[in-house]
Amino acid sequence: MTQTLLFPDPRPLVERLGPEFFRQAPEGPGVYLMRNAANEVLYVGKAKSLRKRLAWYRVANPDRLPRRHLRLLRTVARIELQQCHDEPAALARESELLRELRPRFNRAGTWPGIRRFVAWRATEQGLELAVTVAVEPGWMFYGPLGAGAIPLRATLARLCWCAIHPHRGLAGMPEGWFSGRLGEAATIPSN
Repeated sequence: MTQTLLFPDPRPLVERLGPEFFRQAPEGPGVYLMRNAANEVLYVGKAKSLRKRLAWYRVANPDRLPRRHLRLLRTVARIELQQCHDEPAALARESELLRELRPRFNRAGTWPGIRRFVAWRATEQGLELAVTVAVEPGWMFYGPLGAGAIPLRATLARLCWCAIHPHRGLAGMPEGWFSGRLGEAATIPSN
């Protein structure tokens, strides 16, 4: 049994933009920019299907949406659509717009991350693994990765430890390595 609503859920964007806007939205991938009455970009998003994604914004159910989204929907005056030829292109365009515009309602991706590299070299002591922002001579490297370099190095250190020292196991691993606390550079001894 379903309960009928006494009052229908608010639909601020349908009231402002009209139902035809949502019906005519492209089916393909793209980016959408939500703007206020002063034409400021409030939010940038990307979608595999713009029509399906925008349909999500049609109803502003206060029981299902966070207050932040409800505030956004009450503020939007128009939505600009930019079609892209595929989803990776839409993701790249969204990333570019987020860093360029830094919209008020977007939280992630609005600032460029620090470029980090996972670096390694063989020394007399063993295999040395580090996370660095600049590649130095004598080191091999992978990246740039951003913040993902830190957990990747921790994972590589644990895997290399287990491969080089299977008889010691995880219990014989240096203190803190299992939880990812490796310090500036971690050296995996060769013997």
